[in-house]
Amino acid sequence: MGDKHVLLVEGKDDEHVICQLMERHGVQSRPIVKSKGGIDTLLETLDVELIASDLQCLGIVVDADVDLLSRWRSIRNILLDAGYNNIPEQINEDGIVIFEDRKPDVGIWLMPNNNLNGMLEDFLKFLIPNGNNNILLNVAKQVVNNLPKQEELPAPEKRFSLGHKSKAILHTWLAWQESPGKPFGVAIKARFLDADATEAIQFVAWLRRLYSR
Repeated sequence: MGDKHVLLVEGKDDEHVICQLMERHGVQSRPIVKSKGGIDTLLETLDVELIASDLQCLGIVVDADVDLLSRWRSIRNILLDAGYNNIPEQINEDGIVIFEDRKPDVGIWLMPNNNLNGMLEDFLKFLIPNGNNNILLNVAKQVVNNLPKQEELPAPEKRFSLGHKSKAILHTWLAWQESPGKPFGVAIKARFLDADATEAIQFVAWLRRLYSR
C-alpha cells in the first residue's frame, strides 16, 4: 500500500525544518516527507509521484531561487500535463492548494514566501528574533558582504556563489549562537529560530489546509 499523504521537498534541511515546525505547532495530519535530493530530481519525478498508488494528497515545497515565476510555471505545466485544470496563473502568498474530483489534492509552496525569489534560508531568516533589527544578523550580513570578490581569491579558496549568499549569512549567524552551528531543525527546537514568527505561522496554515481534509 502506498502513502496517502506525501510532502515532496528538495533536501534534508527542508525535511528537518518542516518536521520541526509541524512538531512545534501540533500538526496532527502529518504527511510522509520525501527528500528528493534536489530540484531537478523532484521535478523530473513529479509526474510519477502524482499517480502513486493510494495517494490522496501531495504537497510540494521548493525554492523559488532566482526566478519565482519561472519556478511556478515549471510546476504548473507538470500539473496541467497530469490533467489538473483548476490551477491559477499566479501563485499567491498563502500558497496553492488544489482540490479536483478523482485526483489527489495538491499543494505548492515556493520558498521563502510565495512572493520573493530565494530559498529555505531566506524563509529561516524571517524566523530570526527581531528580524532586521537583530544585531548579530546585521553583523553577519556585513561580514559576508565584505568578503573578497571571487576573482580576488586563489582557486582553493573560491567561495559560495552569489545565489547562495543567504546560506552564508544564516550559517554565519548560527555560528554565533549559544550553541554554535546547530542544524536548522535543531535551531528551531532550541528556539534560536522563532517557530511562531508570522512566516512560520503562514506556512503551517498552508500545511493544515492541505492535509486536514
